[in-house]
Amino acid sequence: IVYADIPVHCLKHQIIGEWTVDLTEPKITNDKAEISCGHQSPDDPKTSWTSGVDSFNPVSSVTFQLNQDSTA
Repeated sequence: IVYADIPVHCLKHQIIGEWTVDLTEPKITNDKAEISCGHQSPDDPKTSWTSGVDSFNPVSSVTFQLNQDSTA
């Protein structure tokens, strides 16, 4: 099972193409504070881009293509 966020404010033509997603080690927890994306609620666009910047340590990457016909 994968839990992920999507670019909800993007149009299809803005996200079509090749994507590389960096992955960290899995973390299992029941603490809702630990599974937060790190943004304030409600989100603050002035600071949200810095959330988790210093603590993100990828261990692998996956590359895939998002196509115009909604396939990957």
